[in-house]
Amino acid sequence: MQPHHTFFRFFTSLSADQGWSIRIDGELCQVVDVTLTNPYQAIDAGTRWNELHLIRNVFACPLKTGVYIDQCTDIGRVENVHFNPNFWTRMGLAPAFGGGDIKAYLEQNLVGFKIGRTDWEFIFNSFVIFPVVGFLFDDFGHGPGNAV
Repeated sequence: MQPHHTFFRFFTSLSADQGWSIRIDGELCQVVDVTLTNPYQAIDAGTRWNELHLIRNVFACPLKTGVYIDQCTDIGRVENVHFNPNFWTRMGLAPAFGGGDIKAYLEQNLVGFKIGRTDWEFIFNSFVIFPVVGFLFDDFGHGPGNAV
């Protein structure tokens, strides 16, 4: 079986009413081999209870939040997740970023990985370019993580 890659293109505005592009809910949810060109908020693995999630080979240019993890009660995995404005700017897709300088915007607004309550989260080969905060570890109302 040949691996495949799924490409999603989102038409976002710079407003706070943008929801999540992908939301995880429950056990064994997987987001694998996906490019999200320009989501406002990319992957939500925190609003609802979840465990044993797998987020792997995800490439995106999120504008506000890349991955949010909270309420995870068993080992979650984040592998090979890259947040880089080039995934939007080098695609040459319309609409182009309408907020001026994308680097300056990200440096004032983007939180790459927002991580709260998680039990033994595994994060490997994942990064964010030009964030205001790259990795934010905090208690978002469900307790802090215990081992990341």
